[in-house]
Amino acid sequence: MRFLITRPEEDAEPLARAVRALGHDAIIDSMLRITAFDDVQLDTDGVQALLFSSANGVRAFSDISLNRRVPVYTVGEASAAVAREMGFRRVFAAGGDIAALAQLVTESLKPEEGILMHVSGTVVARELKDLLQKESFNVFRVRLYESEPATQLGEHTIAHFNKGEVDGVLFYSPRTAQIFTDLVVENRLTEACRRVRALCLSEAVAEVADKLPWRAVKVADAPSQDAMLSLLAQ
Repeated sequence: MRFLITRPEEDAEPLARAVRALGHDAIIDSMLRITAFDDVQLDTDGVQALLFSSANGVRAFSDISLNRRVPVYTVGEASAAVAREMGFRRVFAAGGDIAALAQLVTESLKPEEGILMHVSGTVVARELKDLLQKESFNVFRVRLYESEPATQLGEHTIAHFNKGEVDGVLFYSPRTAQIFTDLVVENRLTEACRRVRALCLSEAVAEVADKLPWRAVKVADAPSQDAMLSLLAQ
């Protein structure tokens, strides 16, 4: 079977390897291009923990700061793995979405012990700061990268869709699902989706993806890569 991966390139390549390891073909057409900012001055004095809502934030922070002593809390295991690769030793992973990250932080930390630094891009699907401020935490959000939407589908994607050579498309965020949907409509590939399954990380992602007439829309049992990969067998 052939699956299309829509994640940014940095995350798409490892995912493609995991898909191929299961015996499938994987093609990549990233719906977002990540550009890190290299001119941001970071001050981690008084910060009790770093909060990462994506692996892109981990990479961007690691590029401009050598501080690996501060405990790290990530949205899920994939971003936690990147944090460990970057040299962080105290890394704690949430269940895969912002609400789970906020819950983990609330259960693990105390507001009076210092500031929380949320490292993110310029666009976030849900504001982590709002959730944690309700629990009396002092949260400072620092934007270290931007994600630019794709303006065209790759020629290989268009060709595979037109030939009925795609079995499923993997969506990890509402934003990438929306960008893909808009480009499918623009390229008049809507009817081609009737032969393809949409595999979604969460109900929020599926709600956006469901705007197209897919053969089926499947939602992972949990917002994790393992759960997403299990959808391939279905």
